[in-house]
Amino acid sequence: MLLGTYSYADTWLPGKLGILGSYGTDERVYELAYQVASYSFDFIIDDLGKISDQRLHLTTRSHTWGGAFNFQYGLYYNSLEVHLGNSYTDLADLGIDILKVQTLGAVWAVGNRWKTKSGFVIGADWFKIFWPLYVVNKDTNSLSSAPESSEKEDLEKLVDSISKIPTFSIAHFEIGYRF
Repeated sequence: MLLGTYSYADTWLPGKLGILGSYGTDERVYELAYQVASYSFDFIIDDLGKISDQRLHLTTRSHTWGGAFNFQYGLYYNSLEVHLGNSYTDLADLGIDILKVQTLGAVWAVGNRWKTKSGFVIGADWFKIFWPLYVVNKDTNSLSSAPESSEKEDLEKLVDSISKIPTFSIAHFEIGYRF
């Protein structure tokens, strides 16, 4: 099965687009999905910055009672990057120009997936939660350039907080074809 995906409401960046491949039976399906959203802020003032969020997850979808309702669970990898452009960092006199947080964790979801006899598939995951279990990488260029130790501590606390926050998707839609 090959599906295109769209996450309407998603933590950090809404409107994630993606692709999903799956294999399995009507009762249990194994899935590999990739989603991405990226926004750039240079339309009014030159080089305000950019934020991007990428997610890869390997899950199993269990149709416990048959029919369309299902539970989904598995593992994910997420990468969140924030680039503050020169216009902003120069104006605010900040030392930060990039923040990168990569996490591994568990994903759980509930949803519905409907299949037609001709092979078309429409699905909706009504709620997904991505719980970080391990921080792969926390990086910011500003930690080395912050002039005061209190600023470094504040930035470290911010990066630690971001890396530990569970994220979610609400109204994640899928459409595709079953081969």
